[in-house]
Amino acid sequence: MKSLLKIGTLIVFASILFLFSACVTKSKEEGNNGQAGQSSKKVQKLNVDMDTEKRYQDAADKGYQPWKRNAMDVAEECLINTGAGARKGECKVLSDDGANAIVFVNTKDGNFKVKLKRLVKPDGIWTATEIEKEG
Repeated sequence: MKSLLKIGTLIVFASILFLFSACVTKSKEEGNNGQAGQSSKKVQKLNVDMDTEKRYQDAADKGYQPWKRNAMDVAEECLINTGAGARKGECKVLSDDGANAIVFVNTKDGNFKVKLKRLVKPDGIWTATEIEKEG
């Protein structure tokens, strides 16, 4: 019974930790240099805490939060946590070489490309590292 309580506490703690630290952002804007007819892009580089990512990987290796092994799920959750909102339409993997991925997500606030990496180990969890808002 105590082990079930410990497991439940670990799951709750990991979820709360993810909500507060996984998608802390540092903004970087790339403008259109004043040229008419070109769309501007806003890029957010995400701060990544490797100690936290290692804890997430350890939890995933034990069977917790298996969705972190899916690039589309991580991209969508990151956009929710940064306030861009949940997917309202299309969500697809644009590229995935096993170590890096780019996911396109359509939300209530527009279209986004989320760049992800497997930082802890080659077949491990995905970590969102950058968000680019299109148009």
